[in-house]
Amino acid sequence: MRTLVADVDNATGHDLVSWESCLVGKRMRKTCGSSWKSLRSFLAQHGGTFYAYGLDFLGRFLVMRLMSDGFRWVKNGFAYTNMEFQTLFSELGQCYSISWRENGMTVRLCDYSKLVRADMRDVLEAFPGVHDRSEVMAQSLLEFEQLGIHGMTIAQAALTDYRKMIGREEFYRHYPKVGLSVQFDSDIRNAYHGGYCDVNSAFANKDLQGVYIYDVKSLYPSILKRYPLPCGMPLEFDGEPPAESALWIANVRLSATLKPNGIPFLRIKHNPMFNPFSYVSDTCGVVNLWISSVDFLALIENYDVEVYGFGGGYCFVESAHMFDDYVDKWYGLKESSEGMRKISCKLMLNSLIGKFGANVVLRDQEPVITAGYLDFELGDTHFRDGVYLPVSVFVNAFGRLELTRAIRSAG
Repeated sequence: MRTLVADVDNATGHDLVSWESCLVGKRMRKTCGSSWKSLRSFLAQHGGTFYAYGLDFLGRFLVMRLMSDGFRWVKNGFAYTNMEFQTLFSELGQCYSISWRENGMTVRLCDYSKLVRADMRDVLEAFPGVHDRSEVMAQSLLEFEQLGIHGMTIAQAALTDYRKMIGREEFYRHYPKVGLSVQFDSDIRNAYHGGYCDVNSAFANKDLQGVYIYDVKSLYPSILKRYPLPCGMPLEFDGEPPAESALWIANVRLSATLKPNGIPFLRIKHNPMFNPFSYVSDTCGVVNLWISSVDFLALIENYDVEVYGFGGGYCFVESAHMFDDYVDKWYGLKESSEGMRKISCKLMLNSLIGKFGANVVLRDQEPVITAGYLDFELGDTHFRDGVYLPVSVFVNAFGRLELTRAIRSAG
């Protein structure tokens, strides 16, 4: 495994100003060059996996050069041979990997920042005295290797470690592949919202003094330990949620207006009247939405709510302590570590939850060059197995419940 740092000539965009690769191992061996031709020759000679810095930008340059040099793009899921390549770009243009074969060697470039999801300044500070970026990257990946962190992304590495820890059979007994149901995933994803972050409108665009900062240490990992979370096959219900079920996700028609001391946290998806990324203070009438039982509790606490009816949903078996060993392992290592090891453990603590909510819908994106510019044409839609989305839904919901309660109590 090696790292790769390359700078594209911004004036022309047609070649590299410089590149540098560093081998990850006990001895850090560096190789340098100053052109695409030299980099391609080096990669074809050595093959293997390289973690490249800034692949979102660099990847577009590499794809253009590969296509200009006669390489043919192949869809993911199909085998590729000599002078063929594959790409993994998100619909937002993020590059996860580029792979190709040349002279019998397979080259795979992965984005370093998708694995080491930390500010580069913090990574540099973790290695005082080392100022070479490719070597710092290699040192950080070596730390990952020593901790047993492996994967294209840190979320993938976290899931791999967790699944290994509890055992494959136990994992799938608690978290069956419910993502195979596209309708189930679509319904549950409508109730899935990320972490809570907002600015009090009373203080927006103002210079403040005497500000106190309150921080909940490892909020989401602690929720994995402290709250019962969903598991098993979901039970579908019609109408209202079963009274005996504490963990449910349902479709509901309601109206809501923020209480005088309430904290706005409600988001409404798939409704042209509302920005799905903004918090709603007043629904201005009846709306139809999917909501978890925990967010419904927070809604009652923060809004004046009128419910007009439930349209069915899913309820779940509760499970406790499934994540205790995982959280204890990485939290314990984090608290007893410094530098890059501390950063690595914190990343493992915070990355597992999001992987449970990974999207199951993927679309092919075929690179095309038009008038000298790289573009992507959207192709077929594919569905992959999910992990277990309800865990992500409820962990984030419990987080919102705790934060809104803490904000109200602080005044």
